[in-house]
Amino acid sequence: MTDGTPISRQRLLVAAFGVAVPLAVTPLRPWRLLVRIEGRGSIPQRFVALMADRDTARAVGLEYLQAPKAERSANALATALAHDLQYQRHDVRNATDAELRGLISVRITRDFEEERIVELRGWILSLTEARLCGLAAVTPARS
Repeated sequence: MTDGTPISRQRLLVAAFGVAVPLAVTPLRPWRLLVRIEGRGSIPQRFVALMADRDTARAVGLEYLQAPKAERSANALATALAHDLQYQRHDVRNATDAELRGLISVRITRDFEEERIVELRGWILSLTEARLCGLAAVTPARS
């Protein structure tokens, strides 16, 4: 305190609680969730919607789905992609499209650095690119 008197234990605990509650609730962001649900598709559809050329991605994705270790369902592919992107401390469910594009770009770069690559008919793709294309192949188009 500014007048030199010590702060009471009760007042310190109340102040600490006042700081702790907002910090504890922030990761839940219930207000953010309500704002972002409307107009959004499922996670697989959101990933696919980011692609500039879905037809080409679908063709590449069909090749990836033939790979021995490839995930073959939309859920498995989206889960693997979301897991890889969340290492960056971002929740893909609440990310904007611009944030998702940025996260994907960083992950693709890291895939090449970490040699997480896939060869499809002589083309070298990052694992993230291959999974995104696989997702385009198994995810129905939004109507």
